[in-house]
Amino acid sequence: MFSMFWMVVLRYFAGCMAWTVVILVNLLFITITCLLALKAGLIGDDAVGSTLDSSGYTEGYTDPASEDREYFEYACYFSAALTCVLFLITLIMIKRIRIAVACIKVASQAVSTMPTILFFPLVPLALEIVLLAYWILVVAFLYSAGEVKELEGGGTEISWDDNLRYMMLYHLFGLLWTNEFLIGFGLTVIAGSIANFYWCRGDSSAMPFAPILDSVKRTCRYSLVPPLLRPLLSYTCRYSLV
Repeated sequence: MFSMFWMVVLRYFAGCMAWTVVILVNLLFITITCLLALKAGLIGDDAVGSTLDSSGYTEGYTDPASEDREYFEYACYFSAALTCVLFLITLIMIKRIRIAVACIKVASQAVSTMPTILFFPLVPLALEIVLLAYWILVVAFLYSAGEVKELEGGGTEISWDDNLRYMMLYHLFGLLWTNEFLIGFGLTVIAGSIANFYWCRGDSSAMPFAPILDSVKRTCRYSLVPPLLRPLLSYTCRYSLV
């Protein structure tokens, strides 16, 4: 129920929400810059301080904040630079923000046309749970396949030969690869379902009776290679950046 309500909100108020966030972020940076400028003494006038000075009670008194004004001034200049950069980026990205808002609206329309797509991620999740249970079971068998040796001072230890060690590494590799494949498979199915909606121009009568199942069939028949190659590309890019 909440998911459908959220889809309605995104469909009709996505633009308002997006622009509100953009404006609030810019206002936040402006506010921080003004506060730093106030602390640095660049703007504003301390009425209390001027009153004390005129009364003569401040002789020999040093404002503890005056020692930090230089740091606040540097921070103010840095914050002002960031604020200007953020404002310029906002101006440059106005067209792209509009496109993003339009994409959100179309996506919400697609989900409202195919509400079962909200429950499809449960399928890859269930498969990953099965994969993890299988992996733990095999690891337990591989661990117990080692040779138990008694130590001289008492106690025992388990040692594995090279074949078992290689099998453990291969099994770990299989877990990582299959996990990435399941994620890629789910994303491909969802993308195929949204493509159905797009090419049918949002006409639900022109769409298949079960668009999710139809996308699963197409993925299994024509598009299994990208999910299979996803682990290679994913881990290559991930560890090359590290």
